Amino acid sequence: MKRSETNPTGRFHSIIPLLLLLSAGIFISFNNDKDNPIPMPNNNNRSYAYLMVKYKTPDFIKEFQSKINPNDLYIVGDEYGIEIDQHVTLVPALGNDTDLGQLKTYLRDLSDYEIELTDISMFDNDAFDVLKANVRSEAIMETYKRITKDFKTFYSYDFAPHMTIAYMKNGKAEKYLTTNLSTSVHLEPEYFYYSFFDENGDNHVIRFTK
Repeated sequence: MKRSETNPTGRFHSIIPLLLLLSAGIFISFNNDKDNPIPMPNNNNRSYAYLMVKYKTPDFIKEFQSKINPNDLYIVGDEYGIEIDQHVTLVPALGNDTDLGQLKTYLRDLSDYEIELTDISMFDNDAFDVLKANVRSEAIMETYKRITKDFKTFYSYDFAPHMTIAYMKNGKAEKYLTTNLSTSVHLEPEYFYYSFFDENGDNHVIRFTK
């Protein structure tokens, strides 16, 4: 799949493979309910659109990533591994024909999407584990509820905002988990971005501040 020039940095390489897995119907389960994998849409011929918020990588995440044993990372070519583009998904698995202009009318001011990182957890699938920081944000939850009320999505489990830290080999993420962060971590947003696939299957990323 080709990457659109609407993403001139070309640095969204880590999130796209995960979105493709979700779109393809790969089963993913949160670590506190491993016996009940969460079903995703089972349609290998379709990928979905995602609305996200971009954040600068905080020192806390950089320090945490530096302590991860490289042998624990899941890497395929130049994909996965350490997450270098820190973001939080606002709305996952929208239809690619979603009207972005209309979607924007549901967004609050960018500054409202300041977040707090609360703890380190994981979710897993057959291929790898995802190490993540859970996120607290009233604005994200409120926006998600309003958009999913009025727009069709293909997401079928409870929404849990998070920031991906790294992609890990199966069974390697659990030793890095922590229930409480030693210090409060608050992050201010940089911009929104919207990832979607056109009729040719090419991915496009549009960045905007509203």
